[in-house]
Amino acid sequence: MNSLIEKKNDIVNFWSIEEEADREKLIQEIRKYSEIKREEELASEIRENFEQINFSGISVMYEALCKNPKKWSNFYKEEYIRAFESAKKYDNAFEILACLDEISFVEDSQLESRDDIIELLESHLSHEKDPIRHRAIWLLGDWISDDNKSKYIHIIQKIITKLDDNNWKVRYITKLILEDMDRLPKDFKLNFLDKLRVKFLHPFKME
Repeated sequence: MNSLIEKKNDIVNFWSIEEEADREKLIQEIRKYSEIKREEELASEIRENFEQINFSGISVMYEALCKNPKKWSNFYKEEYIRAFESAKKYDNAFEILACLDEISFVEDSQLESRDDIIELLESHLSHEKDPIRHRAIWLLGDWISDDNKSKYIHIIQKIITKLDDNNWKVRYITKLILEDMDRLPKDFKLNFLDKLRVKFLHPFKME
């Protein structure tokens, strides 16, 4: 493999590859290629060829690089910044931010930019766009864990306030994230209307 262009079609259509072994082979090829490239060069190549939305191939790139978090720490931080800035400008904010889910495969304790990413997410907890608040809370669930809960108790307190968010989907995923963190207030109960919405509608995606 000499360039991403050479494998672009396979990367974009990654989930259409039937055999898991063939998908894993492609991931390994990308990883091998990434090890011989300078961070700035590969970052530029990725951004030129893969739009930062779901199913563009960008999530495959994020997964492929996750095994070397020290080398790609700054790249991941920049991708978070890039995604949130784009989400503020365009109507498909959720679709843009959803692609960041693949970065959760990275070993976050080895990611030097982990604190920067958490602070970036915190800064969007009260954004006027519902999808941005939704994804900020959801992604914080990936980055705040047992090893750093005490450090980020102030952020957890901010997340707790989102149980009263104006948007029911934001309220619901806040409940899930706080449950996972074991920080859901003991007296909290989902209201009846939200229970119906969760049962019959889709809380994990926003327009």
